Amino acid sequence: MKKITDQQLAEKTIILLKESAHPDEAKTQRRFFKSDEKITILGLNAAQQQSIEKEIHKQVRNIWSLNEAINFAELLISKQELEAKLISVLFLTRYIKEITPDFLNNIEKWLLSNYCDNWAIVDSLCLKITAPLIDNYPKIISKVINWSKSPNLWVRRCSIVSLVKLARHGEKLDAVYSIVEKLLLDTNDLIQKPNGWLLREAGEKDSKRLEQFLLKHNTAIPRVTVRYAIERFPEKKRKRLLIETKRI
Repeated sequence: MKKITDQQLAEKTIILLKESAHPDEAKTQRRFFKSDEKITILGLNAAQQQSIEKEIHKQVRNIWSLNEAINFAELLISKQELEAKLISVLFLTRYIKEITPDFLNNIEKWLLSNYCDNWAIVDSLCLKITAPLIDNYPKIISKVINWSKSPNLWVRRCSIVSLVKLARHGEKLDAVYSIVEKLLLDTNDLIQKPNGWLLREAGEKDSKRLEQFLLKHNTAIPRVTVRYAIERFPEKKRKRLLIETKRI
């Protein structure tokens, strides 16, 4: 039997996705994005996406090389449909032990090319691929931190979300606070919200350090960032911190 090509499998994946499309579900999911965002949603839930990814992976399991898998993922992530992008990331997780630090260049290219042009695909890519890569190759964290300086919104967001899992375990907190500090003046809420998310996770293991950070920067921290960051503090402390960081 002739081996299926990355192009053929990408085309088949799109067909499977469109066959399972659900307009009502698409409308529901669309509410999680800004009205001016140009995003194509077919309306498949997570379970449906996982089922299709499993089906397509069966066709190339133990046959494809890492390069073929990456080429396929790039074909999918460049498609308009959000579900195609998300499946590309799911597919890549099967090769995570083979992926090397050089793959950060692919990720950066995808972000700069706006293949990942919404929070859902960016966060999936960061949590499922970039974060495990940092676990496997800790030295690459310096490049991820450097992404915080990028003029590209999605590259900056990736620098934040890629460290969420580390922060949750109380690891690399110096890097975590460094990224947040670099982006405190960012006016885009797609940066301000994950900044608060990252702080909240860091505070799970070291709440004192988080409180000190918030008090140190007080009014320089956007309100949405503060609100996300303090979600797990006791109510009394949340109220106090909201007052002490309020801009007059």
